This record gives sequence, C-alpha cells and structure tokens, in this order.
Amino acid sequence: MKTRAIKVLTIFLALILIEFSCKKKESSDPDFWDFDIKLEISPQTGSVGTEFTFNATGSKYNTGNNSYVPCEFFSWDFDYTGPEDIFWDVEKSTNPVQYHTYDSPGTYEMVLLAHGAEESETRTKTIVVSEDTNNPPMAFFTITPDEGYPYIFLFTFIADGCTDQEDPIDALEVRWDWENDGTYDTEFSPTKYYNHIYNYTGEIEVKMQVKDSGGLLGELIRTVTVLGPGGAPCPGTESVDYGSKSYTTVQIGNQCWLNENLNIGEMILTTENPSQNTPLEIIEKYCYDNDTEMCEDYGGLYSWNEMMQYVENEGAKGICPEGWHIPTDEDWKKLEGAIDSQFGYPDPEWDKESEYRGFDIGWNIRSQTVWAIGSGGYDKFGFGALGGGRRYYGGSAEHLGMRGYFWTSSKKDETHIWCRWTSGNALMARVADNRNMGYSVRCLKND
Repeated sequence: MKTRAIKVLTIFLALILIEFSCKKKESSDPDFWDFDIKLEISPQTGSVGTEFTFNATGSKYNTGNNSYVPCEFFSWDFDYTGPEDIFWDVEKSTNPVQYHTYDSPGTYEMVLLAHGAEESETRTKTIVVSEDTNNPPMAFFTITPDEGYPYIFLFTFIADGCTDQEDPIDALEVRWDWENDGTYDTEFSPTKYYNHIYNYTGEIEVKMQVKDSGGLLGELIRTVTVLGPGGAPCPGTESVDYGSKSYTTVQIGNQCWLNENLNIGEMILTTENPSQNTPLEIIEKYCYDNDTEMCEDYGGLYSWNEMMQYVENEGAKGICPEGWHIPTDEDWKKLEGAIDSQFGYPDPEWDKESEYRGFDIGWNIRSQTVWAIGSGGYDKFGFGALGGGRRYYGGSAEHLGMRGYFWTSSKKDETHIWCRWTSGNALMARVADNRNMGYSVRCLKND
C-alpha cells in the first residue's frame, strides 16, 4: 500500500509539472501577445467645433515572460460605423496622440487599433457631440515694438486681450507660430506673455491661436518688421575701386564713409613689425591669426605708422584711396554724434576719454552679423562696424568677434593715438593706444 501511494503521488506531481511547463511555454511563446492599451480623450464631452485630443501614450504589449514594449503603430477611426465600412482617418502612425474636430452633433464611436510587431488590438470609446452652444474665443495680441532688429532685439508678444463669452481670460490658453509656417513653436499655455528674437530680417507673419475650456479655437495673424541695415550710398559715389577690391560707401550726416574695413597690401606675420618700404606703394598689413581669409572677412589690421604711410599730420591720406583720408579724432566725434540718438555733435559727451560714451551709439554702429552671440548691433545707419579684433603689439591676436578697434589720424602724444573701441554694449569708447597696435581702418571722403 505504501509503495502504491508513493506511485500515485509521483504521477500527480508529474502532471502538475507538465501543466506548469505548458503554461510557461504558452506565456513565452512569440505567438502569444498581451496588450495594455492606454487611451484618454480630452475633453470627454464637447460640442461641434470642439478639438478633441486622443492620447494613447503609454500603450504597450507583452512579448513574452511579462516583457512589455511600447506599441509600434496606431491606427485611428474617429467615426466608426461598422466592420463593413471601416475607414482609418489615421493609419499606422507612430504618433500616439491625435486631434479631431466633429462637424455635426451626434454620438460617435471611435476605434483605436494598436499594433505590435505581429499582432494588434483594438479599443473603442463613445463620444457625444452636442449642438454648438459654446462660442469660440476671440484672439487678440499686441507686439511691442512692431519693428526692430535681428539677433539681439527682444520682441514682446502680449495676448491678454483675448476674450470668450463663457470663459474668463485665465481659463484661455494660447500658442504661437513665430513665422506662420504651419508649425507651432509653443504648446498651449495659460501664459499670455512671450518674448522672441528673430535671426533674419523681413516682414514676418506671426500667428497666435487661443483655445477655450471647451476646446474651441480662435486665431489671429499679425506682422512684425525685422529691419535690415540702414543707410544709403553717398550721392554720386556709390562705390570706390581700390586695389583689387570695390568698396561700397555710406552717407551719414554730411560725411561720406567707406562702409567696409580697408583691406589693401601684403600680409606680414603678426610677430613682425612693418617697415617703410621703397617704393612706398608696398603696404604691409596684418591678418588676424595670420589667416588671409580673416582679412577677406574683416579687413586688414594696420599699425598706425604703416596706415599713415609714415607721416604725422592729422587727416593724412595714408593708405586710403585718392580723394579720401584717415579720419581724425574730430571726424569720429561727428560720426558718433550723427549716429547716437541722444548726444549730437559737438556735445561734450564725445570728449570723454578712456570710458564708454553715448547712449546707443554702440548698437547703432555695429553690423548685425559676424559678431559673437549678443555682441552685434542694429546697424541703423549702415556703417557696419565689424568685430575684427586687433593685433596686440607683442604679436598676438585677440577679441575677434568681440570687439572692433579703429584708428584715427590724431595723436594724443608721441606714443599714443586716439582710437575707438566698440563691443557688445550700447556705448563706444574713446581711448589713446600705442601706435604699434594693429587696428582696423575706415576711410572718409575729403570734403
């Protein structure tokens, strides 16, 4: 009896192990799929014109041994009428979130088909859409200012003037498309104040969309003007051919300037000092970091003696074209007074030394591009000051894209020359620096 009982028990345990093994095999079999579908609809009820959000984020399926991975595709039918007439509004999208608006009232059944690697599973939900008793919101926003400059100019967009017959302003949400290119750059948010910087110029359309608590939408498109460089060529002298280059000009006040840094002569290394050559027509220049492409982009850098062609008198022709001269310290003061919006010439503001002067001269004189981020300007008058950096008299190069350095032809004393510095701020410095530095050169047309 005891032996028989042991045999029966052994058979019973074997059957249990076989059943367990089969179940384990079934759950790990690649043909066995188990879906965990997450589906949320917001709002849950609405009216005609309501934008419903269908969200299947988090949906997953079991590939075996309770190993779940996200569903791969999603197909959507927002108004399912039966298997004989199924039509996928969205078929096999990788996006688990979709939006839909119903055009007429009624009770709709929507179907979601979530796809795994080989199998799929459906979920259905019923949506009741009532008559349109909700009124869409009215979109409204302002732009301050309505015109400005690229790269560093901050435009402020304010949408607190939006209204809705049913909802207070705090319940409304807005989103923005800064270029009206069909892609919204922000998500819906109750925040009504936004700032934006443009990195190109032109007449740019901005679209704002406002949504109420019922999902109804209103939108408005307005235009912002992003200004390019200002200025106009000098009457009768739009350009000057000099060396192998043609230079453009700009009229500012009663002065006619080259609106490009001078780039004439042969490059020498920044560790070398220029010499008074014979013939004198051989001009020696520095290029930032001894790179000739820097001279093409930013102009040459010159020692004061070489720029002046070894004369000492103010307003000398120096290395400028015929009919042009190296601007004096006073010429620069006149330029600054014409460009700054608060201090005209001959305000004593421009006589200050070794400090940044003016109100907005820095922004107005610098070019819009080829500066380090945040260091460029508006270039309101077309002077286009570049951040060409300088050759330090020890032979190093510094401050490319960060500062622009310009000579005058005026001496403070036998060693130090009046010059101008502009960097990433609103002002401009008047400094006396060593004549052996390498600075940029602008030429001024003779009266």
